[in-house]
Amino acid sequence: MDNVKLNNELKTAKKKITAVLGGSFDYIHRGHLAILERALSYDFVHIGLTSDEFVLNNKGKLNRSYDERKEELEKVLGLQKHKVKITKIDDAYGFAVSEPNLDVIVVSSETLENAKKINMLRHSTGLKPLIIDKVPLVYGQDLKKISSTSIAQGTIDKEGKRLKPLLVSVGSENPNKIEGTKIAIKEMLKIDVEVIPKHVPTYTKQPFGEETIELAKHRAIQAFSFSRNLDYSVGIESGIFTLSGHSFDIAVASLYDGEQFYLGTSMGFELHEQILEKVHMGSELGNVIDELAKTKDLGKNEGAISFLSQGRMKRIEMNISAVKCAFIKKISEIVMDKHELL
Repeated sequence: MDNVKLNNELKTAKKKITAVLGGSFDYIHRGHLAILERALSYDFVHIGLTSDEFVLNNKGKLNRSYDERKEELEKVLGLQKHKVKITKIDDAYGFAVSEPNLDVIVVSSETLENAKKINMLRHSTGLKPLIIDKVPLVYGQDLKKISSTSIAQGTIDKEGKRLKPLLVSVGSENPNKIEGTKIAIKEMLKIDVEVIPKHVPTYTKQPFGEETIELAKHRAIQAFSFSRNLDYSVGIESGIFTLSGHSFDIAVASLYDGEQFYLGTSMGFELHEQILEKVHMGSELGNVIDELAKTKDLGKNEGAISFLSQGRMKRIEMNISAVKCAFIKKISEIVMDKHELL
């Protein structure tokens, strides 16, 4: 709910408003500060701080003890500490399910479902549901959620600035795809990147339409299996797409973060009818271009676009634009977390 609208609604109740929130607050970062700022906009705040046992059971590692985390939290609260009560909790819900004198629960997009579960449990015992005040997640320079784990590992600082190069695997050993990915990420994220090529076997048949997308995703997911420490993987595949009776050579990039695919395409160019005839007879586009140019592997290196434009454009430009466009869906998720459509 919009915070201004929410506060206006609560003010009409003419009572002091108590907000509740919970968390581990290990290495307090910009994301924590955003949710604390929202909570402190209310009259009183009750914070559930997770116990060491809870952290160990859920994260598998304890960076700092409960007392250390509580001490830092109190320092961050500073002069507003007087309006805050901190209570140890041993599960994801804590006292929020049983305390009657609560009005609002402040959560992030990530913990929204917990808030809904808390309201269900409160309803089952006859307690009033809490108004849910959702704060957008805060992301770092690498477009990943700022987390205490990444800070503890030295990957980012508390502001989300990347301290280590982004580690990306590309599902190909083609130099154009490798360099294109590196350039695209550097230009989009403004951070250093280490690109690791991964050979991914694919069938040699010329891909058309949706086959191109599936092959790009296949390359990305196979490349991601290369290492547990990867931030992203990228698969790039060129294919022929037919639009309004015209056939275009278009590169598709699939960005994979271990959970979700994000797709982007390059600019496309229309293929000559004689080239299409050979392709439809069973030849790969790259082989047709090699035949025209009387050379070998031009289609795989400089690309069809280079030969057909007589050097005015290069294949790497297509790869760069496709990878850049794949990041747009990822970025738009962050945008949409902050802005809701009516």
